Amino acid sequence: MNIALIQAAFAADDINGNTRIIAEAYEKAAAAGAEVVAAPLQAVCGFKPGRRLQSPAYVKAYCEAAEALIAATGSTLLVFDIPLALRDGGYAPLFIAARNGQAERAAGRLAFQLPDGRKALVCAADEAHVHTEADNLRPDLLLLADCHALVIDKEAERDRRLLRAAAAAETTVYVNQAGERDYHILTGGSAIFADYGQKRTGLPLFAESLPHGQNAAPQIAAPSPAGRTKPDHTDQTALIHGALACGIRGYGRRNGIKSAIVGLSGGIDSAVVLPLAVEAFGADNVFGLMMPSRFSTDHSVNDAVQLARNTGIAYEIIAIEPLYKSFLQQLAPIFKNTPFGLAEENLQARIRGNLLMAVSNKKGGLVLNTSNKSESACGYGTLYGDLVGGLSVIGDLYKSQVYNLARHLNRERETVPPNCIAKAPSAELRPNQKDSDSLPDYDLMERILRGHLEQNLGVAELVAQGLPQADVEKVLRLLRNSAYKRLQTPPVLRLTDTVLCDYQPF
Repeated sequence: MNIALIQAAFAADDINGNTRIIAEAYEKAAAAGAEVVAAPLQAVCGFKPGRRLQSPAYVKAYCEAAEALIAATGSTLLVFDIPLALRDGGYAPLFIAARNGQAERAAGRLAFQLPDGRKALVCAADEAHVHTEADNLRPDLLLLADCHALVIDKEAERDRRLLRAAAAAETTVYVNQAGERDYHILTGGSAIFADYGQKRTGLPLFAESLPHGQNAAPQIAAPSPAGRTKPDHTDQTALIHGALACGIRGYGRRNGIKSAIVGLSGGIDSAVVLPLAVEAFGADNVFGLMMPSRFSTDHSVNDAVQLARNTGIAYEIIAIEPLYKSFLQQLAPIFKNTPFGLAEENLQARIRGNLLMAVSNKKGGLVLNTSNKSESACGYGTLYGDLVGGLSVIGDLYKSQVYNLARHLNRERETVPPNCIAKAPSAELRPNQKDSDSLPDYDLMERILRGHLEQNLGVAELVAQGLPQADVEKVLRLLRNSAYKRLQTPPVLRLTDTVLCDYQPF
């Protein structure tokens, strides 16, 4: 059976655009000889329609779009869904199997016959386990529709559930959205399973893949044979790499942005964000700005330059000392007779933030923020300084994950200079400064944050696990007290279900 899958990201604010993608994909697949064309969950209405479902105009629009798709079908079967409002205020997918301008419909799951008389069942991928009809019916074709966004530590178990579901039918089709929508990374990885789940042919993760016109339709409309491999959902760092590059690219495309600006300090965070930006936009469309101060070390500047050369981007070095002196001179009436402190440190970061935004305005690129989850959780960043930007790339990664990603980026050739990985992290805003002067050890801090954010553990429970009470209390206090900063920082690409902007103290 020739089956074509529509793997793309669908926007909840663009029903016409969604319908056009589905219609064009269907037309190409049908012309190439496909017997079935399957769209992912929420393809017509768009990913996470949310409160839009309360709008009669919105509901009318996607219902009309569905009818137009049905009317345009020929002998090739088109399978898709639209939301159906429930009495409790929720909604369920109304699955539609359309052919020759006619359609069968059912909420939650749809059992129907294929043109050749074989039995088929379509349902949401996450609900496959509750539809015991799949076991009783033993469908010849099981269609699992999805719109799954990445949750990094749950992907391996999710893939195991998919494999178990695929064992229910001779042929199982899994079709998922792929791309960035509302800072979520839709994973893609659509697949066809044959022989009751024993054989798997898959589309790439984190990449759009649409049917294309050919003389003979492939079983899956894949862009290249390279995509036809079983994804490794256990390699979390590889998944993070693919997801973040996809997120930057998708966010840019969604907002009409084709280039990026990255502030390069020689530290590990910007050393990881820059290669991801290059992967998303291309080296010619990424600009690096280095802004050393009187406290910047020579090796940091050299590391930043080496990083820029490794990635092939254009860059500029603008020393901030003249601006810093000018600011201090203007502030002298207020700062006089006070010791050097936080105000003088943060002033450097805010000068850099101004320069980055000025370059962004002049060149038109998106400033990518380089703050990580460990630092953001503890408020270790300067508002309107190093926290500026239009998108937070690694804001859902702990510091240890940033280091792992740096090593992963170097797996084939040196991209991140080794010294960026080896040296102790420092903001370099005062002489001989290290992050450890203000924060607990990053590994300890991550254990505390993971226990609190992911397992909902309080102080007593964390201390009972052997974590130092003083450090636990400090980290959780910083987490609570820095919430106001996180409300004023760029949106974060989501990799987990514990994104800090959603954090509510308990």
